Amino acid sequence: MNQRGDVNLFFVLFVAGLTGTMILCALRLQRSFHLLEKRTELFLCVKETEGELTRFMTFMGRTNWAIRNVEKAKLIMLFIPGLQGGALEAEKAKRTLMLLQTSSLIPYLKKVAELKSKGCPLDPRILITPFALSGSGYQRESDGAAKLRKEKWTHQYLSLPYSLSVEWDAKDLNSLRPKFHRKSWENVARLSSILSSY
Repeated sequence: MNQRGDVNLFFVLFVAGLTGTMILCALRLQRSFHLLEKRTELFLCVKETEGELTRFMTFMGRTNWAIRNVEKAKLIMLFIPGLQGGALEAEKAKRTLMLLQTSSLIPYLKKVAELKSKGCPLDPRILITPFALSGSGYQRESDGAAKLRKEKWTHQYLSLPYSLSVEWDAKDLNSLRPKFHRKSWENVARLSSILSSY
């Protein structure tokens, strides 16, 4: 009888140990799934945000290219007899392009605000745009093109414990086919290291 009690006790302890191990494995699996879900959401947010920024930058690069070329054409027309009227039309075309640029700012900012309201962990610097702002529009170069703040910048997206950095290089932005290069890397974030980068 004593042996049977020992076997029953051993069996109960074995089942309890096995149950405990399964619960720990389930909790660990749940945590891993939660982290994978956070990482996936971060990547999707970055993809959508960077897509919006790419569309915005492409539009701005093309219109800057057009503004610069219209300005050059206008200057040439001013010195050719009989084409001064064309210079006035070129100035109107340039003003229209500048207005189109200004009107593209609000939809871009609305889309970024929408993404933020959905819970996307956006870098606050994305709201100030890569172009220098002035009043309700852009600061302008002497030829009328929107002024780029700097040619290189980095956005950082944080959803602890993950951090994703995207570096932009827009030195070849102002053309009919704008080129800008992105480089991204992922880190496991520590809050202290993120705060020190601001």
